[in-house]
Amino acid sequence: FETMGVVETILGRGNICNGFDMYNRGKPLAHVNFDTLESNYPYFLILAQSDTERILNDHLESYGIKVEREKELVADTGIKARLKLKEGSEEIVDCSYLAGCDGAHSTTRHILNLEFKGAPYPFYWLLADIDLKWDYSLHHISVFNHPTGVTAHFPLYEDRGRLMFEVPHATIEEDMPSPTIEDVRRLMNERQINYKSVTNPNWLAYFKIHHRMVNQYGKGRV
Repeated sequence: FETMGVVETILGRGNICNGFDMYNRGKPLAHVNFDTLESNYPYFLILAQSDTERILNDHLESYGIKVEREKELVADTGIKARLKLKEGSEEIVDCSYLAGCDGAHSTTRHILNLEFKGAPYPFYWLLADIDLKWDYSLHHISVFNHPTGVTAHFPLYEDRGRLMFEVPHATIEEDMPSPTIEDVRRLMNERQINYKSVTNPNWLAYFKIHHRMVNQYGKGRV
């Protein structure tokens, strides 16, 4: 970000996180402070992906280049890419190179018929973005160990945080109902994480974590 010239904008939008805390059954176990790191930026900077993308898009547009959203790669013949637009029409793009940065369900990978070796881990996680009041630090990354599962906290903005709960009793073979704020409170109580209030969720979801790797990173000029 510094090399690109956007670091000040990034720092102005993000939440500086200068420590890491670990707890066992809610009690302090270990603490690491980042202030002594030999770096111009001795901390984690927490910034939502959507904000990061917005900053990078604005910076790219300052060079006269615009990211085109709502276009879908549907075919790749040699080095011609056929794109489907939002309204249903199509266009062909002649490419010198095609970079497939299209994630776990990569169309590029499917078109090239590449393997995606690996498997999901056997249980779910629960994610909650919420307003949080507690006596633990709101500006540190925190991990809470407990026999019923690990919980992690990532500070987003001021008293708003992201909690991620390992849910080892929920196997990926079963369908999970939509989580509720009561599920979050129940897990925190079970894991002896002391809090005053957990409110105002804007994202609650169960998700799976995979360990996978494509079997090769390129084919020709793709």
